[in-house]
Amino acid sequence: MPLWEQGFARRLGEIRHPTLILWGTEDRVFPPQVGRELHATIQGSTLMLITGAGHIPQWERPEAVNPILLKFLQP
Repeated sequence: MPLWEQGFARRLGEIRHPTLILWGTEDRVFPPQVGRELHATIQGSTLMLITGAGHIPQWERPEAVNPILLKFLQP
């Protein structure tokens, strides 16, 4: 965690590329508020909360996540 908190986390506001943030509404490791804070930090990001998913929404709810990913990746 120290490397993340003192290194990478401090640079998140520098991201200038389109960024999709996927977050499970039932995440008990990092609650949805952490995703909202990340979204506020990365200018122009898109936050999608995945209902009924925990910490790994792409595994837990692929039927919800995959269409979001495809839409985000298409020009």
